Amino acid sequence: MGPRKAPMRRGPWKRSAPAPQVPRPRSALPDGEPTPRPVATTPAVTPQERSARRIVRERSGGMCERCGKARATDWSHRVAEGHGGPWCPANGLDLCRPCHRWGHHRPAAAEVGGWLLPSWVDYRTTPARHWLHGLVLLTEDGMYVPVPESEASR
Repeated sequence: MGPRKAPMRRGPWKRSAPAPQVPRPRSALPDGEPTPRPVATTPAVTPQERSARRIVRERSGGMCERCGKARATDWSHRVAEGHGGPWCPANGLDLCRPCHRWGHHRPAAAEVGGWLLPSWVDYRTTPARHWLHGLVLLTEDGMYVPVPESEASR
């Protein structure tokens, strides 16, 4: 056994009294009814979104269209919805979570691969690099149209 340590001294402070309870403000509604809380709602899924998600999932076979190594879990707009990108199979990719995050953290590299595009680029004529098929155009009916490497560099 080692030497005993001296007990810690307590300071001169005292435990403070609990904070006084502040009365809750009365509702602005008549008769003191409680104010209704806003209900969090999710935006309604449109038929276009539902159709596009189904077609892209069928096209990918449930595998990430960028890496091909993982199960696809995320829909990714090539042209962001907030920048005017529509819900359509030609503007969507089925990606795994790491590839989806990678694209958003490295937009310049994702643009080179055609996975993430600025709003002024036409997603219908810009190819995307697929892990198996190489450069492809994505069509509205959910198909891949191969693009020769020589044409892509023009």
